[in-house]
Amino acid sequence: MKWVGYTGTVGLLVCVGVFLWYLTALYRPIQLAEPVTVTIPEQAGTEGVAAALFEAGIIRSRLAFMGHVTLTGQRTELKTGTYTFQESVTTPLVLAIVTKHQSFQGEVEITLLEGWTAEQMGTALAQVLPFTAADYVTAVQALDAEGYLFPDTYRFFKDATVEDVITKQRANFDQKFTAEMKQAVEANGRTVADVVILASIVEKEARTLSDKALVAGVFWKRIDNGMRLQSDVTINYITKNTSTTVTQADLDIESAYNTYRHDGLPPGAISNPGYDALYAVVYPTSSDYWYFIATPEGEVLYSATYEEHLTYKAQYYP
Repeated sequence: MKWVGYTGTVGLLVCVGVFLWYLTALYRPIQLAEPVTVTIPEQAGTEGVAAALFEAGIIRSRLAFMGHVTLTGQRTELKTGTYTFQESVTTPLVLAIVTKHQSFQGEVEITLLEGWTAEQMGTALAQVLPFTAADYVTAVQALDAEGYLFPDTYRFFKDATVEDVITKQRANFDQKFTAEMKQAVEANGRTVADVVILASIVEKEARTLSDKALVAGVFWKRIDNGMRLQSDVTINYITKNTSTTVTQADLDIESAYNTYRHDGLPPGAISNPGYDALYAVVYPTSSDYWYFIATPEGEVLYSATYEEHLTYKAQYYP
């Protein structure tokens, strides 16, 4: 009987010890010396989320984290994405962020749209964050990051710096532009830079994924056959216009971004493309088309011959 009592006491002490460890792992704050950004990839699963947070130093124990989300029923509520943590964090607070039930106080939310330039993004960011649009644009240019500033809805701390914002956008781009997409790019003899530049044009030319893929197919075919892109949106990038028509004077402008005067791709991206445009350029749709125009309403009309193309132009842009 004494042995049974001793065993029971040891068991109780073990249970208490495990419980105290569990509470410590969950609720003892982790003090962060500086903001930490964590990207949780798609299809990470509970173990993947726990691993990403643990490796970043945001949680104390992967096992305690997985046990807690199982007990609280939050396993299915974990969201992929890029998150920034700062100051003092606990596992429940981290979960509140990752499940998007609540956010840190002192954050702002902002949506940066597909097809925006760094200048447009900077203007929007400067309205809610403590830096100017010029500060943002200067940093983007220094990093040659135009095209890689992934458009999305973000949450930033109110004191976020230009570097914080760009780092988060680039991390988002790296997550969205998957290893499979990079392999497809290399298999076709392209580079990621080529894809980003063309996607920045396609983003401006078409609205739907199907049209983006067809337009991308036309553009790649023209490039591969020594034809110029002759894209009006590259002219608008030079002139800062948003019109669906360009003048002859516009077409005569000498600029490396004038795809009517220069072969191949322009030297850099003209906007920051979203996922659909990037995907369309990586996986374009083949067709018999060599030309297309976008109507003022946004419909894209394709042509296999130059004569048919001229007919469409005369109809919509006489």
